[in-house]
Amino acid sequence: MTAFVMYNLVFWDFIPTLFAHKYYCETEAGFWVYQTPEQWKKSSLGGQAEKLITYGKTIDQMPLVVLNPGTDSAIGIRKINERIYKAFDIRGIPSIFPIQKQMTYFADIGDGKKLAELIDFSSGYGNPMTTGGILGFKSWVARDGCDNATMKQAISKYEQYLQNVIALGEKND
Repeated sequence: MTAFVMYNLVFWDFIPTLFAHKYYCETEAGFWVYQTPEQWKKSSLGGQAEKLITYGKTIDQMPLVVLNPGTDSAIGIRKINERIYKAFDIRGIPSIFPIQKQMTYFADIGDGKKLAELIDFSSGYGNPMTTGGILGFKSWVARDGCDNATMKQAISKYEQYLQNVIALGEKND
C-alpha cells in the first residue's frame, strides 16, 4: 500500500496522459482538404493566369511571424505566396492532463477560409528550464506527436499539399 501511494505522488498522471494522448490521436488527428490548390486557383483567381509570387522554394525560406510566443496559444504564420499562408497553432486541451492540440493549416489571406488542415497532438509539460517549470521534469509524459499509421499517411498528404501550393507560383513564372 505504501509503495502504491509513493508511486502515485509522482506518477499519478503518467497512465491517464498516455491514454488521453492515444485517444485524441485516434479520434481527432489527421489531414483534411477543404479545397485543393487547383480548385482554389479557379475559384479565387477566376481561372485567370494571374501571377503568384512564391516567397521561397521550401517552407523554411518563407518569412515566419510568431504571435503569442511562449504561451498555450502560440501561432506561427508563414506567407507562402501573395494569397495563401500556412499557420501553425498550438492550444492546450482543457484538462488536468498536459495534452496540446497542434493545428497546421493553409488559408486564403483574402477571406481567411481554411483550404486544408493537419491536426496532431503532443503531451508533456515543456522544458523545465523555460516554460515547463518543475513539472517539466516529468519527461515520461512527453510525446512529440501522434505516431500511428493514419498520422503518417496524413503527414505525407500534408507534404504533398504543401508542394502543390508552392508550385502554384512556380507554374506562372
